[in-house]
Amino acid sequence: MRFKFAALLLLGTLATTNSIAVAAPKHATVVVAKDPAGDWSAHLNPALAPLGDTLGQDLVSAAITAHPDTLDFTIATTSLPDQTARAGVFVWDLRVDGQWWRLSSFTCDPTEYVSATPAAPASCVPDGDGLFFEVLECGTDRLVNISANCSFRAAIQAVVDTAKASITIPVGRDLLAVRKGTVITPMDAMQGGPIISGPLLPYGGSSTFPGDAMTWTKPFKVR
Repeated sequence: MRFKFAALLLLGTLATTNSIAVAAPKHATVVVAKDPAGDWSAHLNPALAPLGDTLGQDLVSAAITAHPDTLDFTIATTSLPDQTARAGVFVWDLRVDGQWWRLSSFTCDPTEYVSATPAAPASCVPDGDGLFFEVLECGTDRLVNISANCSFRAAIQAVVDTAKASITIPVGRDLLAVRKGTVITPMDAMQGGPIISGPLLPYGGSSTFPGDAMTWTKPFKVR
């Protein structure tokens, strides 16, 4: 009996050990920016704020999630209508080990496509909602002319979740050349903030146009 009990105890220990060994690691999500709800276009006219909610442009937070092969850049808003009612653009400026990158939304239509390298990618075929982001590599100087100095690197379809009012852009680690230890930080404030939304301008807004902006609160270190 003692032998059987010891054997069962050993098997139970091995099973527990094996289950721990094969358990999938949790993905690290860091909220890097927050913004008060209801302040869309408050810099121009607070009365415009409700329109930001209607358009799906009122920013509330931004987060980065690390996966084995991708980094998810997620923008959350107060509400997010479907593509038939949504209007405007989203821009996320960031630095990867000092290199400036820009994620900029656009409509998946070659006649409306806007980028530093104006050529609609063959992969720009909408699946579902159809919101795409172009990935631009812009060097290290924030004062460069974006249309003249940024290079188009990829078009990525975002995951739009209207129920959670979130937009997630999955960017490959290889594309951004990130590795373990890479630090992703906010780009210097431009056009109101490193993460912006607005109904005008293909590359975001400015202090003279309606929109919203978020400022990063912490860097993200890739693990």
